[in-house]
Amino acid sequence: MTERNKETARRFVRGIGESELPDDLFAADFAGWSGLSGDIPGPVFRERALMLGEVFPDGLTFELFETIAEGDYVALRCASTGTVFDGTPYRNDYHYLFTFDDAARIHHVREYMNVQVAADIIRPAFAELIRRKAQAIG
Repeated sequence: MTERNKETARRFVRGIGESELPDDLFAADFAGWSGLSGDIPGPVFRERALMLGEVFPDGLTFELFETIAEGDYVALRCASTGTVFDGTPYRNDYHYLFTFDDAARIHHVREYMNVQVAADIIRPAFAELIRRKAQAIG
């Protein structure tokens, strides 16, 4: 099971970069935590992760380093690079800690990163996207 969990964790990280997070990755009660936001309900975590596809129109590339598994836990270390829609370059280092259910679906994920980099670049990009969407509606 640990190899299957490790592959699911890798699919999750690659899926963030490609803005594709299929339902089969997640347990019904999936939830997350981020160093930038704290506890996040599963649907909101997924929505924000998929929103990165709009922030990084050319994708967010992840380089995967170590993936270590024990029991229902997987730890994965990686780094991302990409260019924000306004031309701002982005690079960050991550450590993810996953908990899996018995079907190798993600029950919980903890996302650690350099929060200052994310706050300086990702938060303003999200705010701009939300502003644009509100303007398009109104």
